[in-house]
Amino acid sequence: MIIEFKIGATHVLNLGNYESFRVECGLTVSVSESDDLEVLKNEAQVKLRELLEQTYRTQHPRCK
Repeated sequence: MIIEFKIGATHVLNLGNYESFRVECGLTVSVSESDDLEVLKNEAQVKLRELLEQTYRTQHPRCK
């Protein structure tokens, strides 16, 4: 029985001049017996994309 799963993503952008910008995000999702794993996985992926975009916008050196 699965009680939790983890999902993560990393995006690396080349800034030129041998510099790069890395954004990493991850989530841990708790699962109960009545939960549908596919639904939880899809919801986690959507949330992860949102977190990745928010982090990119707030931390990217050229966006400040």
